[in-house]
Amino acid sequence: MCYQTVNASPARPLVLYSVEYSMDLKNPEGEMRNLCVDQYGTVGEFCSDFGIAGATGPAGPAGAAGAQGPAGPVGPQAMAGSDNRYVSFGPENSSATFKDILFDTDKSNIRSNETSKITDIAAYVRKNGPMQVNIGGYADMRGTDRHNQGLSERRVNAIRDALVKAGVANDKIQTSAFGEQKPQCNESTDACWQRDRRVDVGFRTGN
Repeated sequence: MCYQTVNASPARPLVLYSVEYSMDLKNPEGEMRNLCVDQYGTVGEFCSDFGIAGATGPAGPAGAAGAQGPAGPVGPQAMAGSDNRYVSFGPENSSATFKDILFDTDKSNIRSNETSKITDIAAYVRKNGPMQVNIGGYADMRGTDRHNQGLSERRVNAIRDALVKAGVANDKIQTSAFGEQKPQCNESTDACWQRDRRVDVGFRTGN
């Protein structure tokens, strides 16, 4: 620190400012004077000893964490595979007036006693105007997954072709093939297997 004596009774030192360093020099009259240089480079008299700065104190405690930012947007849901084997028709569809079209074991040709169902579906579409016809093919649990998937595709394609022949526009028919997925029952009986050898029908109006 740099001090200056105040003309008071008794005399007392007055702190002027902090300095960078000090030195002892003689003035032109030969008198020894203690000079100090402040942080701005200004030279003045009456400097006293000053100590070296102490060690840096410990850091203060960290501040509280900021609030978490909002979550980013959710990405789009992945679409089903191109074979549509896991696509469901949804609650907007209705097929209450039509029974499933059934098939023989490991066959995709339409039985003669099932053809009347095709005629009824085509007549319903003509009577009720523009609508989407959704048909899904299935197989029973016997056989490999790959074989049953192909079998369900052949069955649903056979029904699609029959509907087109009966007068339903091809672009109004949506097909899905599920293989042995979504069974009607899980019993190893002929009656249960017959229920899964099927094509079901649904309708969506308005598009």
